[in-house]
Amino acid sequence: MAARGALLLVLLAHNALAAGTTVDASSTTFVGTQPDWRDGQTKVVVPFFERVALSLKSDEISFVQDLRLTVSGWAGADGIVAHRDTTVFTGDLDLAYVQGSVFGRHLTLTVGRQLVTGGVARLTPIDGARAEVKIWRGLGISGYWGAPAVPRFMVARGDSVIGGRLFWRQSYSTEFGFSFNQVWDHSIVGRRELGLDARYVPDPKWTLSGFAAWSLLESRLAEGDLAVIYQPISKVEVSARYQRTAPDLFISRASIFSVFAETRRDEIGGSVAWRPQRWLNTYVDANSVSTDSGGGFDGRGRVSANLRIPSTVGAELRALYVPANGYFDTRLFGIQRFTPDFFISADLDGYFLKNSVNGVGQSVSASASASWIFLPRWRAVLTGTAGSTPFFSGTFQVLARVVYEFSFHHQETR
Repeated sequence: MAARGALLLVLLAHNALAAGTTVDASSTTFVGTQPDWRDGQTKVVVPFFERVALSLKSDEISFVQDLRLTVSGWAGADGIVAHRDTTVFTGDLDLAYVQGSVFGRHLTLTVGRQLVTGGVARLTPIDGARAEVKIWRGLGISGYWGAPAVPRFMVARGDSVIGGRLFWRQSYSTEFGFSFNQVWDHSIVGRRELGLDARYVPDPKWTLSGFAAWSLLESRLAEGDLAVIYQPISKVEVSARYQRTAPDLFISRASIFSVFAETRRDEIGGSVAWRPQRWLNTYVDANSVSTDSGGGFDGRGRVSANLRIPSTVGAELRALYVPANGYFDTRLFGIQRFTPDFFISADLDGYFLKNSVNGVGQSVSASASASWIFLPRWRAVLTGTAGSTPFFSGTFQVLARVVYEFSFHHQETR
């Protein structure tokens, strides 16, 4: 279905340009070297990837408003330098859809490979169709149907999906929704959920949000999230949050692995962000974790300084301990900008594991990048990474990236 959507984009592109269209496009080339463990040996691979994104939008064509044509995809080759014995070609379409509104923008239709968001749909890629109807004064309803899209190197999560959401949207900061989602997997119902979501800002200092997903198959909460954010002054932001997830309900009932997954994970905690000076930023969060296997802790702290030269330096610490495993992470980072078009960055990261992996209890890596805008709309980035992990006693990787972006508006002349 994604291929059909891409073909439809090509067929409609000429009409869109003829009527006047804004075109946004980007092309990114990746090439690098990295070690890979294959056939019992460590081999050096040279991946090459090309990512292309194209978006065409017209204000109005005949009776259709806001016609949008979007394609985003990538293709690559993975060649092996040491022991050159194979080259793997691969690629995928991330997005390929046509979207437009009719009846004075009261009905919006989207067809093709797309991302469905909102309510219990969460962020789901599908090959299918979606419709949204604006009923009256912020009240609306949306529905979607199709097959779950399976990104390359990922595992399929069902054969077909259907869902919808009834919402009341007053502004970006105020919205309430009631949603439904069902996924079929191997001809049986893999997931069936009802959801409630809300976001409300009663005062500029306060933000309240919540989300709950109820599994109709298991008659229990699949996911819940409550958050409160308070900003008494511009330099301070305080938040509190409670989150409940049922990991086993995120696995299809058609999969045997759903039997072995934990049934609950609760997290409760909060965070504080404080900017004591214009050039200094601090952040800390702490959460208590509770699972079927026992309790744990997840905490993080970060400080960064924006110096006048200009540059940014910072440090970050994180500790995560749950019954299954845990780690302590330390990170140092810095960015130095020499001109508006050229800057370098460096990062040093170390993980110290509670339980060793392959007899190794730590993972240390260092990386450095240089970014240069060498022509209008052209940017080049070179990154080098070296380190030692539980899987490689020593590893080194180089990645080069070249990005080209352009945008123009074509208006028909008669």
